[in-house]
Amino acid sequence: MTSATRPRKPAAVWLAVLTFALMAVFWVVAAAYLWVTEDTHTLLSAGNVVRAFMLANALILLILAGGLWARRRLFWWLALGYMGANIVLTITDQVGLVDVLYLLVCVALGAMLVVTRRWFSM
Repeated sequence: MTSATRPRKPAAVWLAVLTFALMAVFWVVAAAYLWVTEDTHTLLSAGNVVRAFMLANALILLILAGGLWARRRLFWWLALGYMGANIVLTITDQVGLVDVLYLLVCVALGAMLVVTRRWFSM
């Protein structure tokens, strides 16, 4: 009895998706931390706007992770561009320890996407 098996996803795909998902979790945790530590009384306060951007960033990262999981070339391009934008935005802001760590993850993930682009050709 033989069973039809799907081809396994390359480790690069797993790593990219896992990294994007972990980055999304980071942004959700950061937004939750701001929610707990700040006392905002107005809807359009700076804290609420920052939290909205953090949650939007997490959502975008999860969408990109889904596209990379499907190994779509369009999502590879979008992910590469998004990592580039994150790198630029991280460098042009006040840089602290968390920013440096996030920058290193973005650079490493961008480099990994470039090196493994052949896996995202569907």
